Amino acid sequence: MPKPKIYFHTSYIGNGGYNNHAQNLIHELQKLAPLKVRNFSISPKTWKGMNDEPHNGETYLTDVDKKLLINQALWNGDGPNKKLVDHPMYTKYPNEFKHNINIILNECNHHFYHSLYDGPKIGYLVWESTRMDENFFKLWNTFDQLWVASKWQRECAIEQGADPNKVKVVPEAVDGNLFKPDPKVKLPDFDDGRFKFMHFGRWDYRKSTKELVEAFLDEFSPEEEVDLILSIDNFYAKDGLKDTESRLKKYGLDDPRLKILHFPSREDYVKYLQSGDVFLSCARSEGWNLPLIEAMACGTPSIYSNCSGQLEFAEGLGLPVKISHMEPAQRGEYSSFHRHLIRGEFYEPDFKDLRKVMRDAYENYDKHKKRALKESEIIRTKFTWENAAKIAYDTTNEFLKNIPDNKIEISFNLGPKVEVKGHNDRSYKVEFINADTNQIIHSSVIKNNMWTKCSKAFYIPWIIKINDEVVHTFNLKDKVVKVTFDSKSIGDTLSWMPQVVEFKNKYKCKVVVSTFHNEWFEGLEPYKNIKFIKPDILHNSYAEYKLGWFKTDGKWDNGFKNKVQPNTVPLIQCATDILGLPYKEINHGVNFKPKKRPIKEKYICIGPRSTSGLKEWPYENWKKLATKLSKKGYKIVNLSYEGFNGPNIINKEKLDWQNTWNYMYHAELFIGLGSGLSWANWALNKHTLMINNFIPFGYEFANNVTKVENKSVCHDCWVKPEYVFDAGNWDWCPEHEGTALQHICMKSLTVNEVYNRVLDIIEPKEKNFVWITGGDKGYLSMIEVLAKSLLKYSKYKLIVYGFNCDSEINLPNVINKRVDFPLKPTFNPQREPDLYDKDYSLYFAKYLASIDSLTEEYENYAWLDGDAFVTENIDKSLKHINDGIDYPLFMTYYHGDINQWRLINNIKLTGKYGGELAAIKGINRNPHNTIIATGFYFYNKKCKNFFKNCLKWNEELNKQNIKIWVDDNSFSEERVANNLMWGSNQKEVMPVTWNNYYSSKEERMVDDYYLNQGFDVMYDKITREPYFIHGPDPSVKPKDNNVLNTAYNDYKCTKLMVVAHPDDELIFGGGELIKYGSDYKVVCISTPENKDRIKEFEVVMQKLNVGAYEILNYKDVLDPTEEYNIKNIISQKKWKKIVTHNPIGEYGHPMHKKVFDTIKSLTNNFYVFGKSLKKLDKEILTIKKELLSLYKSEQPIISQLLNKNGDWFKSNSNTNYIEYESIEKYKKSKDKTKYIACYEK
Repeated sequence: MPKPKIYFHTSYIGNGGYNNHAQNLIHELQKLAPLKVRNFSISPKTWKGMNDEPHNGETYLTDVDKKLLINQALWNGDGPNKKLVDHPMYTKYPNEFKHNINIILNECNHHFYHSLYDGPKIGYLVWESTRMDENFFKLWNTFDQLWVASKWQRECAIEQGADPNKVKVVPEAVDGNLFKPDPKVKLPDFDDGRFKFMHFGRWDYRKSTKELVEAFLDEFSPEEEVDLILSIDNFYAKDGLKDTESRLKKYGLDDPRLKILHFPSREDYVKYLQSGDVFLSCARSEGWNLPLIEAMACGTPSIYSNCSGQLEFAEGLGLPVKISHMEPAQRGEYSSFHRHLIRGEFYEPDFKDLRKVMRDAYENYDKHKKRALKESEIIRTKFTWENAAKIAYDTTNEFLKNIPDNKIEISFNLGPKVEVKGHNDRSYKVEFINADTNQIIHSSVIKNNMWTKCSKAFYIPWIIKINDEVVHTFNLKDKVVKVTFDSKSIGDTLSWMPQVVEFKNKYKCKVVVSTFHNEWFEGLEPYKNIKFIKPDILHNSYAEYKLGWFKTDGKWDNGFKNKVQPNTVPLIQCATDILGLPYKEINHGVNFKPKKRPIKEKYICIGPRSTSGLKEWPYENWKKLATKLSKKGYKIVNLSYEGFNGPNIINKEKLDWQNTWNYMYHAELFIGLGSGLSWANWALNKHTLMINNFIPFGYEFANNVTKVENKSVCHDCWVKPEYVFDAGNWDWCPEHEGTALQHICMKSLTVNEVYNRVLDIIEPKEKNFVWITGGDKGYLSMIEVLAKSLLKYSKYKLIVYGFNCDSEINLPNVINKRVDFPLKPTFNPQREPDLYDKDYSLYFAKYLASIDSLTEEYENYAWLDGDAFVTENIDKSLKHINDGIDYPLFMTYYHGDINQWRLINNIKLTGKYGGELAAIKGINRNPHNTIIATGFYFYNKKCKNFFKNCLKWNEELNKQNIKIWVDDNSFSEERVANNLMWGSNQKEVMPVTWNNYYSSKEERMVDDYYLNQGFDVMYDKITREPYFIHGPDPSVKPKDNNVLNTAYNDYKCTKLMVVAHPDDELIFGGGELIKYGSDYKVVCISTPENKDRIKEFEVVMQKLNVGAYEILNYKDVLDPTEEYNIKNIISQKKWKKIVTHNPIGEYGHPMHKKVFDTIKSLTNNFYVFGKSLKKLDKEILTIKKELLSLYKSEQPIISQLLNKNGDWFKSNSNTNYIEYESIEKYKKSKDKTKYIACYEK
């Protein structure tokens, strides 16, 4: 077997703890084995380049040192391109070296631990707390062997999860030739005859520096001739103070008995240890404690805390101080390091006992000095660097003996990894293959004692091939799998933990899980077979998955740790994607047992605080809401992490989780945000009213929730793939940060909206609801089947309309009615010959029946086709009526297969309701075996005009002899949208149904029209008529994927702005739109030849958050038909305000004048663009100019307007409408000059 040839990677140059450790050990080890050193501890600033003396500042470096040092690692590049690059060192010494083992000696998480190494590697570490950072520990544990300096540290590493067979103790030591008793040495500081305690170290919490000084000053009075020599300067302190004197003064510890040394030389340091009376140390933990062993070697009585790594050499010797208890290491108030990075625990010394030990050392000094001199011999004999080097050599040699000629190790911890170990010098082609797709995900070529890894850390059924042969097939069954939660977040933990149970059940594996909140789940039945461990504990496993939202260099980690970009999918799906599960909302509850009701009166819990300004609702709104609810007799309990003042608010912000859940459990309701407390309430299976407009419904949770949102303003930015949430920026608002519209999504939600939704939940009114259906005499027998299923499964009644006949269904839940109407010929004899023979259309009757039903006492209605029937829990499926769907008409269509139900307004009926409402019976009523879609629609009294418009529309078409078949498609989303937008004018839909038969050209037109909107179109097999239209289909990426939402936004607009061209709305009316954009529909009449201008218009509209907008695609000349369509827009509803161009066309543009004349011919009650003598408000003007910059294609025109020049503007003294904008009520005037003058008053 080969003998060790060692390549040491360490911080060799310097005079710190690790530097001394490396120099002393390597000096002795190189006598036993060939050895070279790669150094880190030189900055690029002191690197002198390639010459014989690149480090002439280090005078202590001998020729032996220079022969050992062959490479210097320096940082090259910046940012993501920054990397360590090795540079050869001394040219006069040979630097070629073939090693067979690497030893990395440095502090935790040093860059050297992350390097790639050729050959086996040993990680040598000295650490002070009982735990390491988990991420580093996992890395360290992948090394072939793990070295520590003490048995104590070995026990800590094994307890954290290290393999006991890999962890070896290689101790540090002391140079007994340098550190030894010498009674002849005497420094001038000791001539005064006073007793001298000494402490060498640094000002640091772990070193107990402050407490040590306090104990000394408290124990010894100023009258006693006792001093404390302190060498405790700290380059790395986090307190911002420059020196020891400043720190002592800050803590009130400045005292003449404290003798301060500033960085003594190595020679003086040894002399102080030899001359002083007692060495004083009382650290909360030590990895080794070099000053202590060096003082003991000098024969100086030494005080130390009885704990940790220093017991390797000090146990049973010196003067130990008792330990009181353990404390979390992160509590270090004046730590030299970032406390949040320190894991595990420290030992808390008994500082009262420290005083006793100091007193004993002082009063019984001669006895302790005599003993210390004997103990010096023990230390200098047993703990030599020669012995330490021998242990290191023997351990390395034994390790190399046990390496086989060829061994393949495969693991699946955060991605598959293959390592080939052994002495053979061969190449191996390694392939990581997805078994489902047979796709090679990653491949590489490695040699012995090298490894390769695929970075995809989510579930993939792997096949591993080496040199084209399958060596391993991934199989989780009966294997130990670790699932680690990367997040402490409440919502992440509660939403993801049930998926771990699903993962265990699906793959039949043994799961070990690490969360920051294990106590929430341990002991619950669903988790009984899952082992919970603390976050910092490593556990041997076949595979490991980490759940979280991951970023790399500030960008989403797509396709590596997360399967897809995490913000673009529901929170739960982040976990299911990583664990290889189908997305499904599951709630197993939490480990909570209800206690006594905390408040006798009725109360509502709220969670008004969040971790980002984007998520929060204004505090003033919470206060107003609390006031309104208190008037209804409810107490308001705030459970957020931070209380806030407000009338009628009871702050309970510092409760533990059991008491927090108890308040939630007994509350009438919880009102929260898209944050952790809402998830905590969800875990109790309690209803949540969620105020949330930055993320779509269901992206948090979809069960037991009512969501308050406003889709008429900027919303749902959280899920847009182009945005990366910045958790460190409270004001983060990707589209409006720093403007008046910042966080408008949440600010737009009113107190009254939330208040009314609260009352709907806690004081619900009985929904006055009824089912509606109808048919001709032959169809009524089928309706009776529907009625019987409703009788069995629904508590609501069914009104059955007989079409031109009496309905006589004798069932207790049926109300029989009749609707009569003139017979109308069908224009589709080939499609429906039975209806043609009867000479009327059954479908036309739906309009009349729907209108008739609205005269009843009911408030909400649902039309069911007669060929449907229902299943149990039908009434639960009506829950979305209570969930706030406030469309006047809510439509859905489906075939026999319930899996074809579509997503409408983010409510997916299938899955959410589990098929509780199902039409599973397709009725074939035509000779072409085309299944007619069965449908239903919900409506209320707001729909009366809609149905009347449908009738008017049909009558109008008949007068024009336009052949139209009035069928279910009249109720399709597209037509509903157009009815909401256009009233009785249905021209936008006409191309679909104007003809019975379609030429190939017209078919393509229909395809383009609907598919571009995200709709699916199905054609009759014979006639090729589009007989079924549904959508939008979430799988399609359309130009506008939610026609109904667009229509509803249009429906909600109360103001109208009509302009000639894109940019006119912003130039002349921008200030108005910035303030009131969500109220406006903006109609642009003319389509510019420059298509970029259309895109710019759309971007500006979205930035302004206008309620609705469109371009009519007309030229700069309006014909009568186009004027007629503009009239339809004007007459669509009773607009509160109509705004357009002024009589002179602002600066004389003829199309502007034409638009004014058209509007004026239709109404006298409108407003026009004008000019004010006063500039717009500065904030509004700033936003307006920012938006104008988006019209890149129109910058020359905009510049001319601002600067009053150009051909259009020569005749006008003041053309600057941009800065002096106003909106004026139109007043008739024969003299247009006077009319214009009125703007400027």
